[in-house]
Amino acid sequence: MLQAKPKICSGCGKEKKIWKRLGSERFCQECWSCHSSKDIKPTKQKPLSPKSSKQQKLDAIYSILREKYLKHHPMCEANLPGCSLQAHDIHHSKGRTGNLMLDDAEFIAVCRSCHTWIHENPKQAKELGLYH
Repeated sequence: MLQAKPKICSGCGKEKKIWKRLGSERFCQECWSCHSSKDIKPTKQKPLSPKSSKQQKLDAIYSILREKYLKHHPMCEANLPGCSLQAHDIHHSKGRTGNLMLDDAEFIAVCRSCHTWIHENPKQAKELGLYH
C-alpha cells in the first residue's frame, strides 16, 4: 500500500502527514481542524457561458408564445390536488428540446404546485396524459 511521506505542516511546523492544502500551504489534520474558515479565500467560479445568439432568439420567441398561451389559458389545466387554479407556468408535455420548445400544441398551462407535482411524479403524470 502506498504511504504518503510526512511533510512540514504550515500550521505547527512539524513533520506530519498532510491532510489538506490551501494554496501553497500544507496542513496536518490537527492544524486544519483548528484553521479558521475565514482564512480560506473563496475560489473564483467559472462564469456561465453566454447563450448563443440562436438560443437568445428562440428564448425571445418562446417568451412571446408563453405570454400569449397563458393569456388564452389563464386557469391550470392539470387541476391536481393542491392546485392554486391560476396558471403561471407552461409545462412542455413532450420536453423542450429542438422544435418542441416552440410547439404550443404540446403546452399545458399549469400552476406552480401542479408543475412541481408533474416533474416529481412522471409515471403518474404520464398516466394522466400530462407527459408523452
